[in-house]
Amino acid sequence: MAIVVQPGQCLMDIAIQYGGDATAIVDIALQNGLAITDDVLAGQVLLNFAVADTEMAAYILAKGYVPATDGLEGVTTVNNGNPVKLPFNVVVLNPAECIVDVNQCLFDIAIQYQGDFTAIVDLALLNGLAITDDIAPGLVLAKQAIPANTNVADYFRSKSLVPATAFTDANQAETNPGGIGYWYIQQDFIIS
Repeated sequence: MAIVVQPGQCLMDIAIQYGGDATAIVDIALQNGLAITDDVLAGQVLLNFAVADTEMAAYILAKGYVPATDGLEGVTTVNNGNPVKLPFNVVVLNPAECIVDVNQCLFDIAIQYQGDFTAIVDLALLNGLAITDDIAPGLVLAKQAIPANTNVADYFRSKSLVPATAFTDANQAETNPGGIGYWYIQQDFIIS
């Protein structure tokens, strides 16, 4: 699973959010070729790292907490349509929102958060998209607050599974290999 840096996050926030403990910052830095004091930018993609406290990381994931302490002076979030100024620097996703991960498409989001691929239609309508539109990592999407299939959505959440099947140039090369084993006689391979 790749990690997308959210606005106002520093490496310490990422360590706490995904690693469950501040000590995970060392592994994040090592995995990503960074110093623990390096700045990261919103939308930057970081490689996965070892989790220091799995129970805390699972708790933070289940609550939807996104620590963001880098220079923010209190964050305004929305709770049931009402703006709320938080007394601390944490971005809390509304239950009707989700963040796109690397190589995710609407199909992946529908499975991961809604537990059913047919929810892709609702996702597209809620976000003014076509079901085939490309979506960028870090994009916050509106979704139904209650999953269509809670068992499947809960399974993905509890296992920290992030389906990412979007078609990219990198995986196109893998799915369209070349060479004589893939040539067609009289089309690619001419016999004379």
